[in-house]
Amino acid sequence: MFMGGGHDDRQGAMIGGMRPRFIFSLALLAGTFASALAEIAARQITEGAATIMSAHDLWHILRPGSLVAVQTMIETVLHPWLWDPVLTTVLAFPAWLLLGLPGFLLLWRHSPSRSEGDIDEDALFLFDRLADRAREEGYGDDGGDPYVLPPRRADADGGERRVLDEKGTMPPATATKLPPYPEGGV
Repeated sequence: MFMGGGHDDRQGAMIGGMRPRFIFSLALLAGTFASALAEIAARQITEGAATIMSAHDLWHILRPGSLVAVQTMIETVLHPWLWDPVLTTVLAFPAWLLLGLPGFLLLWRHSPSRSEGDIDEDALFLFDRLADRAREEGYGDDGGDPYVLPPRRADADGGERRVLDEKGTMPPATATKLPPYPEGGV
């Protein structure tokens, strides 16, 4: 059990028991996406139509030798009825569904929950405080649209570039010509 850093016994037990299930759910979801990509690849290999492929067909296309080996092992070591009808029925569903459904259910059930105390309100409202402070100091009060770029000035060769004055601000657009760019660029 995890018992450190200000956690009481109940929180330590909850974190210790929930963490592996949460990680397992993420692994199942990663397998879901991998099986969906494998299904796309299998369709490309067989030049099949855009239909949903069963996990059995996907396994047969990608690794036929291992499918036969698993079938033989289950029928001889365990019991023949475990392969047919039990596993053949399960493998009739798409692989991404066989991994995704339990993955989403485990994720929903075992994801770390957030309580009201977990939200850092200081960080949440930091942007608002900074924007208010900038307005108080006179920034952004020009009434212009902050998403519109400042005007460009024309170069002597017809190109355009931005020019800032000594204060680092953009002067109003004028019709004055600027010297051309140097040979090596700016």
